[in-house]
Amino acid sequence: MKGKIVSLKEIMPLVLLVCIAISANTISKVKAQPTVVSILPASVTISNPGETITVDLNITDVVNMYAYEIKIWYLNSILNATEVVRPPGHFMEPSDPTKQFIPKWEIKNNYNATHGRIWIAFTLLAPESAKTGSGILAKITFKGLSVGSTPIILNNYPGTQGPVKLADNTGTPIPHTAQDGLITVIPEFPAMAAIMLMLLLIAAAYALKVIRLKIKGNL
Repeated sequence: MKGKIVSLKEIMPLVLLVCIAISANTISKVKAQPTVVSILPASVTISNPGETITVDLNITDVVNMYAYEIKIWYLNSILNATEVVRPPGHFMEPSDPTKQFIPKWEIKNNYNATHGRIWIAFTLLAPESAKTGSGILAKITFKGLSVGSTPIILNNYPGTQGPVKLADNTGTPIPHTAQDGLITVIPEFPAMAAIMLMLLLIAAAYALKVIRLKIKGNL
């Protein structure tokens, strides 16, 4: 018995079904990219107490975001926050400036005996469209107070739950992860130490010159 010859017309529906299945699987993997809220750069240094540095509060791979509420903690013996701003072109910038609401935008460097806290909240208003993608939510400026390191905490502070909250345009929470940052304040190089180092270098150069002259005189 001869095998049946299958025409392209007959197998085309099966080919289409396989292509659709592959495409759906690929799309689901793309959608599975986790949303991340983070401090960028993740680790920075302030060169000495009294100086400032600015870091970004960033969001990555979010879909249909309409609002956020974020609390950030830091050791107030090491740093003070001096400013939190939404820069021009920030991720949640509305097309109509009147279609936004800021229920909270606060810095408390003396939140408690050990920590300062930043508390910010923002929402778009209808008919603004929800935001999808990645970008900067805010820029935060810190001032170094003393030598040491402090995490910039986006994850749960002891005794609290969920300091980072994201929502879509229906008010449904958006699953996400949060990545803390780290700021280190290093000691200022004392002016007297710099002068002493300079004098030592001059003395060493002079001694080297004398040695060379003596060697030359003996030749």
